[in-house]
Amino acid sequence: MRGYVWLCFGLLLAGCGSVQVAAAPVRETTGVAASCAAVSPAEQFNMARRVFVGVMLPGPTAEAGVLGSPARMRVERYLKGHGPRIVRVETALRIEPGGIAGGSEGILPKAGQRWKIYTDSRRQPFATSVCSGSTRVVESPALALWRAFPVTANPRPIVPLGEGMVLDPGLRTDRQEFAYLEGRYALHTPLPPGSDLAFDRLRAHRRPACEGAAPDRHPSAPGHRDLHD
Repeated sequence: MRGYVWLCFGLLLAGCGSVQVAAAPVRETTGVAASCAAVSPAEQFNMARRVFVGVMLPGPTAEAGVLGSPARMRVERYLKGHGPRIVRVETALRIEPGGIAGGSEGILPKAGQRWKIYTDSRRQPFATSVCSGSTRVVESPALALWRAFPVTANPRPIVPLGEGMVLDPGLRTDRQEFAYLEGRYALHTPLPPGSDLAFDRLRAHRRPACEGAAPDRHPSAPGHRDLHD
């Protein structure tokens, strides 16, 4: 059950229409989660009416930048159920004329953070808590760099590797490397249907022969002067 406790602090108006509230330091969600009943992630997902991932938008905040309830959120994708792209979710702190009210199991989001929200609410603002499964999504730097990549685009953009060159396929000798760079290939296996044109274009973009380089023999084809694996 959610119990709200009045903290009895005055509101301080800040610039640009935002509200800052002087309050006691907020507790981290990890500490609150320790008091939740043991429920598996699968059970949390099954009990939720909606599960979605999104980014918290700027709004009225309490101490340490925690967003007051309800907070606005831009949904990136729904993992269960459906709804609008901009939603309102309840947080642990509710800003009111006489002070702020705090919920022990509520979430403590800040603007710009990415959160996964579990809710069983039928309408907004969506009620949620750390015990229902809601949690902050912390990505690795590598994933963050690729987040905006248009996976669903058709056609998708080409990502060049190296300096516009195809990466070395693992050649065993210098002569094989020269033949590879010069575009001298010899097929030793049938191509999949529709690949003939691609192979012809690959051979058409040959580079000038390296001075003093002789073609290597393919290890599985004695006497063959063309390359390659």
